[in-house]
Amino acid sequence: MINTENENILFENQNFARNYSVNVSWKNVPTFFPVHWHTYGEIIWAMKDDLIFSIQGQNYRLLKNDILFIWPGELHSTVQADAASHLIVQFSNSLLSGTPEMAMLLNRILSVHHISSDADRTPAAEIIHYMGEIQKIFSLEKPLIDTRLCLSLTHILLSLYDYCTECTAFPSSENPAHRLHTIQSITKACCYITENCQKNLTLEEVAEYAGISKYHFSRSFKEYTQTSFCDYLAIQRIQKAIILFENPGISIAEAAFQSGFGSIASFNRCFRKYKNCTPSSYRDLLANPH
Repeated sequence: MINTENENILFENQNFARNYSVNVSWKNVPTFFPVHWHTYGEIIWAMKDDLIFSIQGQNYRLLKNDILFIWPGELHSTVQADAASHLIVQFSNSLLSGTPEMAMLLNRILSVHHISSDADRTPAAEIIHYMGEIQKIFSLEKPLIDTRLCLSLTHILLSLYDYCTECTAFPSSENPAHRLHTIQSITKACCYITENCQKNLTLEEVAEYAGISKYHFSRSFKEYTQTSFCDYLAIQRIQKAIILFENPGISIAEAAFQSGFGSIASFNRCFRKYKNCTPSSYRDLLANPH
């Protein structure tokens, strides 16, 4: 664990067991942990009442069977917990950007952190089921353990995605058939953006590709993804740049331009906004985690 630019914020690096893409912690989980961040995500299952975690400066009080999502790059801390009070599932950031559909799913759920077990149509029980499956899989002696872990993790993300989609407040004037058509069109657009984010895409171009008017596309895109077209495009470009970072022969400037940014200044500004650090700091931490 090393410090980032802010000496009070720690970067945590943890090697997952047997180099799996998914890791589980339930024994000796910390009862307190200062503000830190990491490049992998975490899902917390509260097994007792009155656990408190902080994400991006906001405190979340968990009751038994509540779920908390901490996404890669988010500043967070354990404020109040007991021994054996929660189970943590950690997952590699690479699982979130493998396909255009997965990238679209990620953007739809990124704003979600706390899932209450008492909420209407809550997916908490289903998520807990698959977190339990992940815990069991860890003790198995079978082939393809990592694949089994990733499948259960994917079920969790899909469950959260379905919940977010069902809660989307589409205009009441839309009948079910029209709503389904809109969702399919926006999904098509999201995949197109992810596959072509390095190009000079415009809202008009993507709306035309999706087959709906510019006005309807702009309004529906924000309602469906919970973000604007410009922000969604920027996030996809950052994800592409991070993948390019894995190639040591590509400079930060080259990664910025190859992922669609028009200048280093705009790349640095967007990267700080979404990843809480500079591109060079992020790349250095990935290359030299210790």
